[in-house]
Amino acid sequence: MQTIKKKTAKPKIANDMYDKPGPINNSPLIRDGRSMLLKDNLVENFDFIAVSAEVWRYLYSWYCSDWCVARLLKKDRTNNH
Repeated sequence: MQTIKKKTAKPKIANDMYDKPGPINNSPLIRDGRSMLLKDNLVENFDFIAVSAEVWRYLYSWYCSDWCVARLLKKDRTNNH
């Protein structure tokens, strides 16, 4: 009698198929490169993307960052976002 074993190995993906993203670079958002003051006239979804604290924790754990910039976000009067 012949036994058939189920394959459980996952297919291998070549590491050279894509480059792993580097650390998150927030330094272009900082006014003088050392303080926590942001540059004036930054535009959301153009200069940066605001994410929740939970999403940031995942991104930071995967990619690290030079600066962690936390801000309280308020709803926009125009579109309630």
